[in-house]
Amino acid sequence: MRWFFWFNNGIGGSSMTDKVDSAIYIYDVEFNKIKTIKLKTFLKRVNHTLRNENQIYFALKNDAIKSREEDNAQ
Repeated sequence: MRWFFWFNNGIGGSSMTDKVDSAIYIYDVEFNKIKTIKLKTFLKRVNHTLRNENQIYFALKNDAIKSREEDNAQ
């Protein structure tokens, strides 16, 4: 099964927090369908799948910095 992803961050000016609610379009070759998923949901699934890799993916740099600060405080 192959998956292809397209990223859509909307049209016009958008704030940084809008990235999290942006859509990613998935083309499922096996079923010949185009699906839509929110970036936030996609990243949660990726992070869950890679939870043992010691890397976490973020849509916003501020969220990554906050997570690093929380980990360093422990």
